[in-house]
Amino acid sequence: MQKNKLKSAANFTPLRFGLLCVAILCCMGLLLARVGWLQIVSPDNLVKQEDMRSLREEPIDVQRGMISDREGRPLAVSVPVSAIWIDPQTTLAKGGVGYGPRWQAMAQALHLNLSELAHRVEAHPHARFLYLARQINPEQAEWIDKLHLPGINLRDESRRFYPAGHVAAN
Repeated sequence: MQKNKLKSAANFTPLRFGLLCVAILCCMGLLLARVGWLQIVSPDNLVKQEDMRSLREEPIDVQRGMISDREGRPLAVSVPVSAIWIDPQTTLAKGGVGYGPRWQAMAQALHLNLSELAHRVEAHPHARFLYLARQINPEQAEWIDKLHLPGINLRDESRRFYPAGHVAAN
């Protein structure tokens, strides 16, 4: 029995145990240093990767549905229309509102005074969104879009139309 105790005591060497502890501590130190580097010093790359995995934004354009009575006659119908808006910052960066034939054609189509439009744009040089006209029929909006004016954009909207008028009133 005493031989077994001596044999097991001989297997334990403080040098081997010390080297093992140092190796484990070095590995843990390296892991902590890497975690600290990723979390504190340069987290931007990880934040960007996480955003790519989790942030997804898909706009869904939906139209309001038709409301009908119990016999199927329409009481309220949505009609597609367009809104025309301007980005003053982009327009001013590309020369501002001009008095050329394309700008004049747009102003006439929207029943706007071109000098008033120029004044509105210059009054808000840092704005990114100003409505010019709303509830414009889509054909007219497409025509204005084909003018390719800087900073002029379209937005699809809908307008409610009540065919039964007074019958559908609350």
